[in-house]
Amino acid sequence: MFKQIKLLLLVSVITTHAVAKPFEFEDYDGNDDNKLSRHERADLRRDLGTLGTDDRVVSVFFALDKLEREQGNPEQMSIDDLKQALFPDTLECDLSQRVFLRDSLRNIAFLDCPENREKSGGAAFSYSEDFEKGGSSGALKGVLGYVLIKPGKWSTSVEQRTRGDIFDDGALMAFAEVDGTLNSTGEHDGYVRFGIEAEAWTSGLFDQTVWDLVGYYQPNLNFDTHAVGVELRVTPFHALAYLNSYLKPPDSDRKFFFQVNGILDTFVVPDAANFGAGDKGEYLWLGGRLGAVYEDKAKALPNGFRLSVETLQFWDALHSKTANRYAADASFFLNETQTTSIGLEFATGRTRQSPRNREEQLKVNFRIRY
Repeated sequence: MFKQIKLLLLVSVITTHAVAKPFEFEDYDGNDDNKLSRHERADLRRDLGTLGTDDRVVSVFFALDKLEREQGNPEQMSIDDLKQALFPDTLECDLSQRVFLRDSLRNIAFLDCPENREKSGGAAFSYSEDFEKGGSSGALKGVLGYVLIKPGKWSTSVEQRTRGDIFDDGALMAFAEVDGTLNSTGEHDGYVRFGIEAEAWTSGLFDQTVWDLVGYYQPNLNFDTHAVGVELRVTPFHALAYLNSYLKPPDSDRKFFFQVNGILDTFVVPDAANFGAGDKGEYLWLGGRLGAVYEDKAKALPNGFRLSVETLQFWDALHSKTANRYAADASFFLNETQTTSIGLEFATGRTRQSPRNREEQLKVNFRIRY
């Protein structure tokens, strides 16, 4: 029990604005021979499995898996070999950022370490000119958020935290979101949302699970009608399964992971005039997102590139209707910090916010992330 609490405290320091310290592999070396047996490595994995997806934690998982593959899962493994396979011993985890600019609320995780946050989910801008018929349009998809209550306000202090704790941390954010097209004709298509989002991280079945509860007011872009609703998102993190997280070798610039969100979105439309969400009434959408992301840096592209595919699948439990959207994107980062990119996106289908309008577009997007 003591070694488990000691390891937990080390990793808790990482996840609460501190600098990571080396893991104490020696605590798992029962006979002090500077080696870990299969049983001792299983104990280490078990204890780490509840401690989140911080880079130092997933580094241990990666080192174990890599060496076991190379050495044929030996009965005994040298602790010195494990230490050499780890990431650097220090990692800053600064959770003080208050302002976020992303493409959607799904890509804002303000309780995650900056190194683990989505790199290219920035607000997207595109412009088109119709030279034949005349007129122009500009598309904008993004969300601007401001953290009202920073992480650490409700979390258990490092000194008092135990392996039995379920609640890890929480935060509160105000946001403004827009997704639509502004036309020179004045007939705009899309919506804006204003609201409050509360985020909580819990331990349990996965490395961590993120719960986001959103209350919002959503007018259309012409501001002649609106909806009022509540949204709940559930995002599981599991580094070994590449589920919304990833294991990355210390000498590699490649990343691959699956994006999975479960979403419940319920709202009321008091007046459906010119509103893409549907008729006047109540809606209860159940579904979520399933996607995959691959990021890499190549010699010809020193800042890196990103490939992604995703589908959003929803079912309205009150009206037995569906809204299905599919998208693929290829983006090239324009700077070393990967905060700006330009890319080509293809999207087809309908969204739950505007199920009446079918989308089928090929767009060149310029993205900015903060």
